Amino acid sequence: MIFYKAKEITDLIIKQTENVKECLKIVRETVVSYLQKNPEDSASLGIKAKGMKKDIDYTRDHIIDHLYKGALIPVLREDIFDLVNSLNKLATMAIGCSSMFLDQRPEIPNNVNKQFYKMVLAATGTAEPLHNCILACIKGTQKTDNIRKDVREVRKIFADVYTAKSDLIREISFSSIDHWNKVQLYLCLNSVAAISEEAVKISEDIETILLKLLI
Repeated sequence: MIFYKAKEITDLIIKQTENVKECLKIVRETVVSYLQKNPEDSASLGIKAKGMKKDIDYTRDHIIDHLYKGALIPVLREDIFDLVNSLNKLATMAIGCSSMFLDQRPEIPNNVNKQFYKMVLAATGTAEPLHNCILACIKGTQKTDNIRKDVREVRKIFADVYTAKSDLIREISFSSIDHWNKVQLYLCLNSVAAISEEAVKISEDIETILLKLLI
């Protein structure tokens, strides 16, 4: 048998993946609500997102405990360790993104609000293909080509997000808003883009695991 404690590890990774997906969904709703100028809704959603972090951390720690006790064959332990830590980091970055908007409270000019909205939807949208490729790889329910299709989708979204970021930086730089508001907007842009960047890192972890499973 390739996996020792296979069911326990699989179930925990599935739980971790689904929790992170839900976290990104709430973060998306939080930032969108902020962009739509609904401060009360965005604040309550931001609290809800932060509340998920405890369970995500606990699940990560539980998986790592199993790894230290000898779960899985040695060649895969480090990759699973990297995967669950990256998932945890993704959730942390997403929550940090919503906090960036709520704590900094930048004024979003009308001429860039729609672009911000699209960028946020794209970055948090990595959750769906990422969720699909992780579960398919861990469960072994999909062909390799299908898993890699989801991986490529994550990378495509990442490219779209960074294109949108470049466009927004240019738009903001030439706008008439004051210097400190520009700084706040740049920080928010970086926090949104970081979500898609970490998603790509996780997709690379999945490809590494997939290659080792094919040996």
